[in-house]
Amino acid sequence: MESDLLDKILDMSPRTMSDLEDMSVGSLLMVIGAYIAIGLGFFHFLVNSLVYSPPSFVFQFIINFFFGLALIISYVKMSGEATTYTILAIIFSIILITLGGPVGTIAGLIALIGAVIALFKPLDYY
Repeated sequence: MESDLLDKILDMSPRTMSDLEDMSVGSLLMVIGAYIAIGLGFFHFLVNSLVYSPPSFVFQFIINFFFGLALIISYVKMSGEATTYTILAIIFSIILITLGGPVGTIAGLIALIGAVIALFKPLDYY
């Protein structure tokens, strides 16, 4: 079951610009927020660990990575139960805003706007 979910995530995650062009605005903002949380969160952690490494940066990196991944999973699972996973994406975005540091705040705000838009348009995901 877990490998099926992983395969579905890898297949449905947008990787190119043409994949992003076909998405609705809400889904696009959620995926961009997730990519920012994962990618920019890793870069922020890497740069700050070279200069100085307090434990808060490690915690923020872990929060950004796992909740960015949770946003991607919510996007993939939205095709079945749109309202449930959109509400989960809103919760994940709020956690990113509060615990993710500056990168999590940016990513969480973008994903929160996308999730709220997606909540009002539950049939426009694909």
